[in-house]
Amino acid sequence: MKYAKLIFANLSRKKVRLVLTIGSFAVALFLFTFLAVVKGAFSRGTELAGADRLVVINRAGLINTIHSPIAIRYCASRCQGCYS
Repeated sequence: MKYAKLIFANLSRKKVRLVLTIGSFAVALFLFTFLAVVKGAFSRGTELAGADRLVVINRAGLINTIHSPIAIRYCASRCQGCYS
């Protein structure tokens, strides 16, 4: 701590530079923490789903699979009286 007085004197000499330096360090720390949490959330989602899970989406898109004629005929054949 031989140079503590000199360090604090130089820090207080340019206050704008000190504020910008501390602010940039705080933003970098926030972004690092936030991205680590997002990465953990995505990996936790895949662990929860399991390796034996398979999602199949129709080539026409997700919305078209719900109201497609094939899906309606399949549902109608599975439970009689659902669709008239």
